[in-house]
Amino acid sequence: YVTGMVGKWHMGQQSDRPGFDFWASFLGQGSYNDATFYVNGTATPTTGWVDDVSTDYALSFINSNYSNAFALHIGFKSPHGPTTPPDWAANLYSNSVSRAVPNLTVPPPYR
Repeated sequence: YVTGMVGKWHMGQQSDRPGFDFWASFLGQGSYNDATFYVNGTATPTTGWVDDVSTDYALSFINSNYSNAFALHIGFKSPHGPTTPPDWAANLYSNSVSRAVPNLTVPPPYR
């Protein structure tokens, strides 16, 4: 089967992604917008939010390999701080008011 890796790499600054037939990733923490991706080792400028770019690379991999057995690992950057949303979501809930949950101040039972 063919293997692919897209997105955040949790193995430091190394520039290669060993063990994958295809990979598209950035070095270190990268950036949330207009990140330089390395596609099989070739620096490739991108535009847009990093997880949208990762998704596009992942979909391209799937579409290229849908008739073959494949394994695809996707590491999205957005769960990592500092959290920076894409432009389209930056003010999505700006008019929303949150409310505290009833048990907010109740200590957990394991303390």
